[in-house]
Amino acid sequence: MYSAVSGPVVDAATDISGSSGFIRKIIGALKPKATISYQTSSRMEHALSIAAKMSSVPRLVLNYNSHTLSKGACSEFSNHGHYQLKVWNALSDRVLTWSPSNAALVSHLQATSMKKSVTAIRAMTTTPYDVAEKGLAVQDRPVVLHAGSFLSWNRTLLWCLETSDEYAASIVSFADAARDIDGIEAVVRCKRKGEGGGEAIARVLPDDAPVTMQGLDRPFKDVLPEVTVLISFMSTVIEEAIAARTPVLLWGPTERYLHLAPQRVPPTGPDDRAAVYTTSDRPSLVAMLKGIVAAHAKTPLTDAEIAPYVFDTSMPGTEAVASWIETNKFPELHPETVVANG
Repeated sequence: MYSAVSGPVVDAATDISGSSGFIRKIIGALKPKATISYQTSSRMEHALSIAAKMSSVPRLVLNYNSHTLSKGACSEFSNHGHYQLKVWNALSDRVLTWSPSNAALVSHLQATSMKKSVTAIRAMTTTPYDVAEKGLAVQDRPVVLHAGSFLSWNRTLLWCLETSDEYAASIVSFADAARDIDGIEAVVRCKRKGEGGGEAIARVLPDDAPVTMQGLDRPFKDVLPEVTVLISFMSTVIEEAIAARTPVLLWGPTERYLHLAPQRVPPTGPDDRAAVYTTSDRPSLVAMLKGIVAAHAKTPLTDAEIAPYVFDTSMPGTEAVASWIETNKFPELHPETVVANG
């Protein structure tokens, strides 16, 4: 039984005041072997977790957001705390982790917080691309794509995400840097949300900004094969890009948070490349982007470069979860599965 059931009627019927009892009746009628939810912290999933516990039904959580053993002054409070609020708490029995970066966080929480059953799976969005799927070899110009996310000031996600003004500032600085980098196609892909949607960002950019605003009509997985470098601050697209053999530049107006451990100097060639980079100011942004583009243009990330961040195809995918539930036999995450990326 999936907690993704939604709609005004069900949502109203499962309000916290009487939700667990209502869902317990559904569980009693369906007799599921397990429940699967995206998180435990929202109204619907919280009620499901309580009802499943009362009915002795195992509770699985598969959260598809990118939660990592992140770096920076706010990491322990921000991303780690947010993951505990949503996933790693008394309302879940087994956590499904879909990347080595998340598995590293899970192993950290196993050691420092409560113990929990964990199974590693390979997510569809982070299945490594075949090198042939990257279209870099036939590109006339390298594509540098800015694709991030933000929350408004009153919903700061414990300071993991940029605020809307920080998000806008990062795009403006990227557009400014693009003026000094010959031969690239600079693209900004904005979400349709609040004060930082595409129309709002277009208004803060100079009229002659050398960037193209990209809509969301094409799925991100179709865009990634064409991208030479992804720029982002904190987003699930970071791990998706690495799976697509695309290097990532962690960029924003603050260093309070780093989603993954980065290389801080520009690559000079194939021998000192990385999958993740960062830099801290506008002058170094130009040098960093020039170095990344030169080192990575027409040459996708290798298996060795993506290995610390992506489970390879030998790892069972999400299609295996149903059979594990049916047999109640789950593979357990072992320490050797976790590859340190820092």
